Amino acid sequence: MGIDSSGHLQHHLNKLDGLIQTDEYGKYRLSEQGREALLIVQTVEKAASSASEHVKSRRGLRSTQILKVISILLDVALVATSVIAAFEYVQLQSQFGNPSKMSVVWKRELYVNIAYFTVEDGKVFTVTLEGDVYCFDQQDGQTLWSQSLGGYATSNQIIVENGRVFVGSRGSVLNCLSEDDGKILWQFAPNLSSSIASKSAPVFSLFAGRVFTTGDGFYVLKASDGKLLWGYPYGSVPNYVRIGGWAVSGNRVFAGGWDNGDKLFCFNMDDGSIL
Repeated sequence: MGIDSSGHLQHHLNKLDGLIQTDEYGKYRLSEQGREALLIVQTVEKAASSASEHVKSRRGLRSTQILKVISILLDVALVATSVIAAFEYVQLQSQFGNPSKMSVVWKRELYVNIAYFTVEDGKVFTVTLEGDVYCFDQQDGQTLWSQSLGGYATSNQIIVENGRVFVGSRGSVLNCLSEDDGKILWQFAPNLSSSIASKSAPVFSLFAGRVFTTGDGFYVLKASDGKLLWGYPYGSVPNYVRIGGWAVSGNRVFAGGWDNGDKLFCFNMDDGSIL
């Protein structure tokens, strides 16, 4: 850009706040708002250029008339963008309401940090960092039930499905609770060897009546009763990777992660055999 001073460059970048952003490589790119702004500028420039050429082709028009046409085009563009902005503002207000006029319908003081919450079936399900799970009525905030999972929990997941609430707790334990009364239906606690897994909650997902979860390994459970269908504890397979993510398609489970081998695995979902 021909700017020698980094301070001068930073000054210009600051002026473009909201119009540009940095990608994962630290390169500057137009933001969505920036692209819209550029499109408006290009549209106005194109229209002004077309008008200018049209005016020049007509003899007898003076330069002041050309400037007047361009000025009118710019005014039209300004009005158009103002109308769009006003319309979007009205839309946001109709969707979320005026913040200054919003009121609190209900609130509950839990006296401890909330790790995660979700809203399903007219209920609010919340887990705290102390491992307590609460179920509140969505409308009035009344406590429908609560359940202690014991100890510090860092779970940032709650999945509600088929009348069951799935949530993790310290020790990579996966808990399945009844949606109706919070009763613990089953728990899966893998054998742990690493201190990280013993202090953390598992990462898990549900698919086709199965629960896929981590700990010191990768495990597939039956969602209804927590029965272990198959699993691979770390170190049980030569050069086995630590599963950092997975995807399921049909009867196949694709999984990969890090450590020892850098492999991508494809498992048979029924028996866990490596395909």
